[in-house]
Amino acid sequence: IAVTAVLSLCFSRKRSTQSSVYGRLAVYGRLAVDEFLQKGTFFCSGGVEQDETSSLPRKLLMFGFAFFILIVLSAYVANLAAFLTRSNSSPVTTIEDVIARQMNICAHPVLANDMKLTHPKANFVFNQEGKELYGLVDDYDAGKCEVMAVGTMDSLGDLNLIDLFCERDLVFTDSLVMENPVGFPIRSDLATGFSYWMYQGEKYHDIDIQTLQ
Repeated sequence: IAVTAVLSLCFSRKRSTQSSVYGRLAVYGRLAVDEFLQKGTFFCSGGVEQDETSSLPRKLLMFGFAFFILIVLSAYVANLAAFLTRSNSSPVTTIEDVIARQMNICAHPVLANDMKLTHPKANFVFNQEGKELYGLVDDYDAGKCEVMAVGTMDSLGDLNLIDLFCERDLVFTDSLVMENPVGFPIRSDLATGFSYWMYQGEKYHDIDIQTLQ
């Protein structure tokens, strides 16, 4: 805007009739302001030509209005570009979605055989560095996988690990990847009676280990 205003002033037919230096500076200064406002309004308002004979207050008003139009149009274009480039992919919430999209899954190497038997079509990545669940985070940062198969009971007790998940905007889902049955620690002479009462509780009172947790 400033360059076009200076060039317009240089090639303008308007000449100062003042004989003094200060008078000429005042005249050319006024012409420079008029040209700047006119070219600025022309630029900000999308090429709408302005009246050269209008007064200075009107030119200032039109320049402010044109600058407002520029800000509104810029905000609209930016929001439109963000909307058009926004990813429309649906979130991944189940292991079936992950397998369907052929995404890599970081999982603990101890469960490698069970994982492969349960989901033979899944692309599992098992960390072999012996870092436990932190190794999964390292593989995720390295881009080796897009999701992690981590149990809530295994990780909620580790606040440092949870902080790492939060820093990467990772969340837990309700999807069950696999079930790994674990024996209940009890003395052999009490196992029969305890199993009986567990069965009675599940059958008649809807009480099991999961609900007690």
